[in-house]
Amino acid sequence: MYFKQSDFFSGMAHGFVKDIMANVEKIACAAGEVIFREGDETCYFYILVKGHVKLRIGREGRTVFAINHAGECFGWSSLIDRPHYSASAVCAAPTSLMRLEKAHVRRIIQSDPHNGLIFMERIASIIGDRLLNCYRTLSSSALLALDPTEGTGQMQEAL
Repeated sequence: MYFKQSDFFSGMAHGFVKDIMANVEKIACAAGEVIFREGDETCYFYILVKGHVKLRIGREGRTVFAINHAGECFGWSSLIDRPHYSASAVCAAPTSLMRLEKAHVRRIIQSDPHNGLIFMERIASIIGDRLLNCYRTLSSSALLALDPTEGTGQMQEAL
């Protein structure tokens, strides 16, 4: 599978990427298909080839992030020693994915520390971007209900 240099694997040695991709499984999913559920045991890391995946949290299944650009990755919980996925992944359209088994990826990362570090830095970047997205969402929600006396210890006057 070819990815542009600006994607997840840019800057990693060709041999390293080839080893990572050696056991990749290409899967096709229908709209509405659940890839994994929040709380499921972490087994795989995924790369979107085409389609649209929504990451959902909680019983109501609120969408917290959308994966809809080729090369975007999800299922990072499997690579950082989290025993369970932190969200559910559901296809919002017909979707093609590359599925990488976590034990295989972890072996390759450990066998090539230099490229493994770059790989894990990319995982950290994904997590960081999603955290910043959450901060922005929380911040904009807080601005809607802004109390001008918040944090001052003063009581707001009745109008």
